[in-house]
Amino acid sequence: MTGRAPRFPQAGTLALTSLIDKYPGLIQTIQDGLVEAVNWSQKNPDDAAALGAKYLGLKAPVIKKSLGYTPLEMVSAKDAKEDLEFWYSRLLEQNPKLFGGSLPDDEFYYG
Repeated sequence: MTGRAPRFPQAGTLALTSLIDKYPGLIQTIQDGLVEAVNWSQKNPDDAAALGAKYLGLKAPVIKKSLGYTPLEMVSAKDAKEDLEFWYSRLLEQNPKLFGGSLPDDEFYYG
């Protein structure tokens, strides 16, 4: 349909520049934790589903089954920039007021 791989960015981490400047290792620490969490979820689908059920209000078997259809992957914003801009462009076509009417600049894609 899009001519691209069947995937799209589903989540992100945002931080103020002042916070990044004050704690320069913060983003890397968060990214490392996300990689660890993704790896753990993939290796422990039953436990991941039980944990998800506790916080998402869904039944564990439903979450476990969905993990097979929604492969988790941690990708930094810099590495995901092309995919992000593709989807942001589609959104801008629908509503030019989004993102202030243009794609985010390079400073938006940290890490």
